[in-house]
Amino acid sequence: MRPTSFWLRAGLLGGVLMVAAATGCGGDDATTPVGGEGGADAAAGSAGNAGTGGQAGKGGSAGTAGTAGTAGKGGTAGAAGKGGTAGTGGAAGTAGVAGTGGQAGDGGTCDPPKSLCGTDCVDLQTDLAHCGDCATACASGLSCVAGQCICSGGLTNCGGTCVDLQTSLTNCGACSNACASTGACVAGKCDQCDGATPDNCNGICTALATDAVNCGTCGHACPASSTGCANGVCTCAAGQTFCTAQNACADLSTDMANCGTCGTTCPIGGACAGGQCSCPSGQTNCNGTCVDVTTSQTNCGTCGHACGTGATCQASLCVCNPGLVACATECADLSSDPKHCGACPTACAVGQNCVSGQCAPCGGGQVVCNNACTNTATDVDNCGQCGHQCGPNATCTSGQCTCAASLIYCGGTIGCVDTSSDTNNCGTCGHDCANGQICNSGQCVCAVPGETNCGGFVGCVNLASDPLHCGSCNGFNHVCGLGQVCTSGQCSCPPPDTSCGNACVDLQTEPQFCGTCNIHCALGDVCNAGVCQCPAGGTVCGQTCADTQHDPLRCGNCNTQCSATRFCDAGTCHCRPGFTLCGNTCVELQHNFTNCGACGTNCGNQGFQNPRCVDGACADTTCMAIGRTSCNGVCLTDAQLATDPMNCGQCGQVCASDELCVQGNCQQYFTAPGCNTCPCGACGVGTTCCSYPGQTFPVCVDGNTCP
Repeated sequence: MRPTSFWLRAGLLGGVLMVAAATGCGGDDATTPVGGEGGADAAAGSAGNAGTGGQAGKGGSAGTAGTAGTAGKGGTAGAAGKGGTAGTGGAAGTAGVAGTGGQAGDGGTCDPPKSLCGTDCVDLQTDLAHCGDCATACASGLSCVAGQCICSGGLTNCGGTCVDLQTSLTNCGACSNACASTGACVAGKCDQCDGATPDNCNGICTALATDAVNCGTCGHACPASSTGCANGVCTCAAGQTFCTAQNACADLSTDMANCGTCGTTCPIGGACAGGQCSCPSGQTNCNGTCVDVTTSQTNCGTCGHACGTGATCQASLCVCNPGLVACATECADLSSDPKHCGACPTACAVGQNCVSGQCAPCGGGQVVCNNACTNTATDVDNCGQCGHQCGPNATCTSGQCTCAASLIYCGGTIGCVDTSSDTNNCGTCGHDCANGQICNSGQCVCAVPGETNCGGFVGCVNLASDPLHCGSCNGFNHVCGLGQVCTSGQCSCPPPDTSCGNACVDLQTEPQFCGTCNIHCALGDVCNAGVCQCPAGGTVCGQTCADTQHDPLRCGNCNTQCSATRFCDAGTCHCRPGFTLCGNTCVELQHNFTNCGACGTNCGNQGFQNPRCVDGACADTTCMAIGRTSCNGVCLTDAQLATDPMNCGQCGQVCASDELCVQGNCQQYFTAPGCNTCPCGACGVGTTCCSYPGQTFPVCVDGNTCP
């Protein structure tokens, strides 16, 4: 669904921080370092008495001379010295240990949030000369924001210089990625590379002969075990060989997965020595596993020869267990087996038993069940009647399935259970306890103390900390918002985030709540230090910061809109991925009746009774016959309906050019200038950064699911 309105571009509020420079006679300035009792004035106590102690504080460097305690008291009189930036004088006051001036160290403190750097009180969060700490100065063109030297206007700090990665020849798309001097950097990609890095990998210049991340071909990264890339081939340490198919360095003399040659895998339980696979002495390689064929039940004597029921493998032969005789494929008790009664080939007739090696009719009280005699009064598989099986833990008594004392019989599937403690049959058969509950004395109770049973599929939850049931089991009012946590039954945002509606956001970076909860940046804007900005490379179109390279509503310029079957790439409308231009129309060759598999292939000309285009081929069928949905003769699977922008979720539901089909719903998206990969700063609360289907550029899609 399209949103009912777009956010308006918010007005930006600029703040100017005025920092008054403290002078000696400016002792009333409460923001300057506080001089100690006489410490700052120790150099000239008399000056302190004169009430111009602040001025005298500037000369505090001579404080070493102020050893006299009297001079220290003179500083007390000069209360105005408190404002003197002459905290340096305070430091010199340490020489006056014997005097009150010894406390002059207090002259090195500043009122929060400022810090003392030398003799100055500065805000390390914003001061260009002292950014983050006293020793760090931002280079020309950089700003100090939150204690970090950063570039403004969507620029990037590359070695102390602010550059536009979208257009910089020497820093194209990434710092130090240099394009050829005769080439160009377009949308963060080099069209030509210089001699030092001649190979172009999707706009990033490199040398395929030596780049371990793009060795030989773009995107081929050498493994961590490799020593680098030489002549386009990953190199390995001495004694190792690079196995191309496995993309691994291996010692072919000892590597179990590459023994002697790359890809030769030794059997489980074996070893690789001298480039040869081997099994331990006395064992044989049977289908990739070392086994002892003298004792293996599944490989007795030879690989694949399994011993039958009742036999064990002894000395490579299947030997019947004591009391049993080998009969073709199984071991049998000739005294009682009706299939082998008295001798292997002798089988008793239906309804007969084998008694002492002789076939005999069923004994008294027995009946024939499944070609065998049984007593239905006691047989748990035929209790009371043939085929009636008793459940687990049950016995058959007088033709009835019964349980031991304290257990209850709950039918053939469940069997005998203790309804006082069974969570699936608590109190009565079939009564399931909810998630997180246990059965105690036939009652379902929460297993964890302090939890509450919210019933249904929810089960037991801690209402004091569960963000989906914060304070109560019921109602959407008790579901915490995006990013919120539940503490003592109340939803709140973890520091330093701020609660804006039902979402926890960082007001410094969240474009939907930039600086305050009431300022919503325009589509495509980023929020930088609480200020909405249209990044470099963006075009302001009315109230939208547009990426005219990829925006289907503003493709190439503010006034060009692509149709529903097209998307915008490099500032031009093209057929959406999966669509092909046939004449002047973009069509899906997989489903188009008159352009099936290729432009001009008309399924109606094939002579079929029920012509259809199915996955790019004409077929004589109906959609129902192949289990698909018919959309005006187009046969679509459920998976295709979930992604087809022409039939999104249902037949004829066409997504607009600025929408994608996401799990059967048309979801609006927008592109952001300067975003080359996810995550993207312009994708705020309520959107998810995704790759455009079939392309590599990122888009901000409404909701929390990518197509």
